[in-house]
Amino acid sequence: MSPNLLLAIDIGNSFTHCGLFREKNLIVEMHWPTGKSLKEKVELAYLVSQVKDIIIASVAPKEEMKIKAYIKKNFRKRTLSLKDGLRTGLVINYGNAQNPLGEDRICAAAACAFYYQKTGIIIDLGTATTISCVTKEGKFLGGVITPGILSSLSFLKRAERLRPWAEQFLSKTTPLRKISPPYLAQNTADGIKNGIYLFIKSFLEGMVKKIKAEMPQEDVTTFLTGGFSYVYQYILNGIDVIDPFLNLRGLCEIYYLNKLRR
Repeated sequence: MSPNLLLAIDIGNSFTHCGLFREKNLIVEMHWPTGKSLKEKVELAYLVSQVKDIIIASVAPKEEMKIKAYIKKNFRKRTLSLKDGLRTGLVINYGNAQNPLGEDRICAAAACAFYYQKTGIIIDLGTATTISCVTKEGKFLGGVITPGILSSLSFLKRAERLRPWAEQFLSKTTPLRKISPPYLAQNTADGIKNGIYLFIKSFLEGMVKKIKAEMPQEDVTTFLTGGFSYVYQYILNGIDVIDPFLNLRGLCEIYYLNKLRR
């Protein structure tokens, strides 16, 4: 066990991501489907055994309670949690006590402001697609929430005639490449491929353009993160930083902010 290592755990709706940090450098990342109970126990046990301190952010409270109980029972270690009222360094005027800003978006904003030290627009491609805006001083400006890309397009898989092509173009691991015009297809396979491409590209780029126009500063960095950032990174224009581990970096920043003020 090293006192210089920190374990950050980001529990999302679909996946749980764990990052092992030396100081503020991410050296190991592991992830697994949220709610699974076999594979991750081996991986989690390894990560927990390496560290003294653990910090958690979660949008799945029941899963957070389960992981905390597992760590306490098997390793006798206490975990810090955003739900404990930790300082985030952010100025957040969003929602209310019953419906606050999601912890995943808090972590991403903290990474943008304090790790990258940028005023930014954060596009998070996860179970849902969220766009969040924050200044480099840490003021959260707001954002939007839309259905995730895969859930938006999943109806294609339910149509028997379209399913073979839809499964090919909706892979969670194969990056989608740029497609050049003409886009008017002459067969079903190209029609689906071109349609998905134009839907995603127009949908995301259009939203960012509208939101960027409302930003108070002209010098804005656009971030792409989330589980599907690798899949769609090559087809989007105007992306400055691609960082699938933005939430983990933000969680690390929040840990050190609270450690310094203890």
